[in-house]
Amino acid sequence: MSDAAKVLDFSAVDDLAFAAERGRLDLGHLPWSWRAHGLGPFLEALQLQRSGNLPDLEAANRLDPRPFRGLAAAVARNENRWICPMSRMLGTLNATSSSLDWTSFAMDAQRAAISSGMTRDWAAQMVAAIGELRANIDEHSAAAATGFVAFRAAQGIFEFVASDLGVGVLATLRMAPDYQSLSDHMEALRLTLTEGASRFGFQEGRGYGFRPLFTGLANRNATLRFRSGNAMLRMDGTSPDLLHAQAAAKPPIRGFFVSVACSTGARI
Repeated sequence: MSDAAKVLDFSAVDDLAFAAERGRLDLGHLPWSWRAHGLGPFLEALQLQRSGNLPDLEAANRLDPRPFRGLAAAVARNENRWICPMSRMLGTLNATSSSLDWTSFAMDAQRAAISSGMTRDWAAQMVAAIGELRANIDEHSAAAATGFVAFRAAQGIFEFVASDLGVGVLATLRMAPDYQSLSDHMEALRLTLTEGASRFGFQEGRGYGFRPLFTGLANRNATLRFRSGNAMLRMDGTSPDLLHAQAAAKPPIRGFFVSVACSTGARI
């Protein structure tokens, strides 16, 4: 590992993926390496790797995966549920795990969120949002066995991720007669985040269940990143909403990827 190590943030993940897409990523001659810090960037890099669109940075001695080595190993094993045995502040759950595993995972996630500085009510809302994301993988991905949810907590921050290697949001929406002419990953991503849009068409009471997520983050300092196909939507600020989302084209990624990071403030 090079002494010149940089933090692996989303900007670095994007740069690496673009370089790989263009055939210009020569890991052997880069003057620096990266160290994992945020859960979202680390797992997006892993999803790009699982998609076949990014080489194994750790194997090339270009990524120090700490503190996520145990979590990455659990994902690779398709382990039903894994919680860091030392801190209990990091965990992952396979999307096809039992309801009993989900209950244990949800309790661990809520305790970790409260330890990070969240109120009990806010923590419960975030765990409910994780549950909705897990349900979405099972209902919409067409590859639930590849999916997982994960969380990380530290003083002042709570992060969670939902990831799958399924068909992606464009193919999912195109199952509905309303969206069969849809051809753009960015528009599909926007529709996915619109209340009422789903693979069953646009109808009241159906959709991808993001209301608990947006409600739980109202008036909070949070960053949300959504990836599918060659599209990315990012929301941040104290009141994340689709109207003010930042959209950008990115290298393609399989399935659907959601990353949420909440700045929780000092615990009282």
